[in-house]
Amino acid sequence: PAFAALADDYYAVLFAWDPTAATYAGVHDFDTQLPDLSAANVGRRAAALKGFQTRLAALRAGKLSEADAIDAETLDHAVRAELLDIETVGEWKRNPVPYLGKPAEGIDLLMKRSFAPPADRLRAVVGRLKAAPPLLAAMKANVQNPPKEFADLGLIVAKGSVGFFKSDLPAWAKTAAGADAKLFAEFEAANAPVVAAFEDAARWVETDLLPRAKGGYAIGADVFMKKLAAEEMLDIPLDRLLAIGLANLKKDQEAFA
Repeated sequence: PAFAALADDYYAVLFAWDPTAATYAGVHDFDTQLPDLSAANVGRRAAALKGFQTRLAALRAGKLSEADAIDAETLDHAVRAELLDIETVGEWKRNPVPYLGKPAEGIDLLMKRSFAPPADRLRAVVGRLKAAPPLLAAMKANVQNPPKEFADLGLIVAKGSVGFFKSDLPAWAKTAAGADAKLFAEFEAANAPVVAAFEDAARWVETDLLPRAKGGYAIGADVFMKKLAAEEMLDIPLDRLLAIGLANLKKDQEAFA
């Protein structure tokens, strides 16, 4: 029971931290929200993960069933991987793409999954639209010196999102609202600032971020090994891992030819 309670707590906190993950999982308690990626909230997420680590370590030191022990190890790796990303890799400080991609991603999920009537999903879309400008503001505050590759991709995502919010989403919203003119007006009022925010974000990436995007893409062998251990449960030396990959690549290229 103690492990089951921890697992429930973990997912409740995870879904509050990343509402799009909740929608992906079929949990619709957070459909009107987007992630808060402000530096302060990222810090709170790291603290929450460390709290789960402490609780999990205590449970693993006791007696768990075989199934719970497997789940506990998996959960431990998930927590370690996320902490490594927040505190060491620092993707939230060096990559604009998650900030730029989350609004369209979260809204696209609501458009395409018919878990509720279209009008109800449109009301959730309005909520996520209102949460989009703060996410873009957090990007400007947090992302300082990304690799040029990340900034280049961010510009593509930003410009593509402008088209999505200008054309694709309004077309869907018109159909979803049906005869409810008030609902469609609410959508338009929420969508217009998002279009403007993405146009501004695209300009910012192109004229401000890209010229100073001189960060290194590589995270280094030591951190990469830690990522492999946390995310994939692998402890293969890098030279051996590379040899396996190249051998598979050669085999696949020959089969393709």
